[in-house]
Amino acid sequence: MRLKPERLGAALAAVAMALALSGRASAAGWYLRAAVGRASAGVNTAELTGALDAAGLPATAQVHGADAAWTVVGGLQLQRHWALEGGYLDLGRARTTVDAVGIRDPAALLRAIADDGPILPHGWTVQAVGRISPLPRLHAFARIGLLRWASDVSVAAAPLANLQRTVSGVAFTYGAGVEYRLLERISVGVSLQRYDLRGGAVDFAALGFRYDFHAPWTPGTAPAAAP
Repeated sequence: MRLKPERLGAALAAVAMALALSGRASAAGWYLRAAVGRASAGVNTAELTGALDAAGLPATAQVHGADAAWTVVGGLQLQRHWALEGGYLDLGRARTTVDAVGIRDPAALLRAIADDGPILPHGWTVQAVGRISPLPRLHAFARIGLLRWASDVSVAAAPLANLQRTVSGVAFTYGAGVEYRLLERISVGVSLQRYDLRGGAVDFAALGFRYDFHAPWTPGTAPAAAP
């Protein structure tokens, strides 16, 4: 049975409530995380041209499916190994150029590219995070959650005018990375996150920065209490 986004959202909420009510979560701490990097859509020129041909639209497409990307997230460290995050991301903008000579239905062409072409979304995320500490200052983590996304699809379709359409949806997201604590409350790290959109997966490789508003936990010790 396939897990639907709304079911995953309910599961994340239930886990958060259980942890928040547990004694181990009594000294939870807030943190801020930001990351910059590059996003790439999992659709290439050959795949999109083939999809257009299969839809009866004999047009040659050129895909530009990578761009600069960033995210800003607020997190709640519920206990040493578990956290919840919510924030905003912008994965840039994908661009598609099409030789549309002979295309008589521009609307059909735009629909096909919105369905099968590259999408780099922006939107709001909520994620559960699991962390382990193989070394006192080194942390490995994995994330899973949901992205409520939108994207402006823009197509330069010569000799037609530029075509535009906004698409949106809810997608699963998951990823992993490592962080190194430079100072008591400041960490840097690298991560790779994937977003499963309807037209294909989008990968976001990033360099991140994290600031803990409470002193972080050290393996083998209790979390620091809030002032």
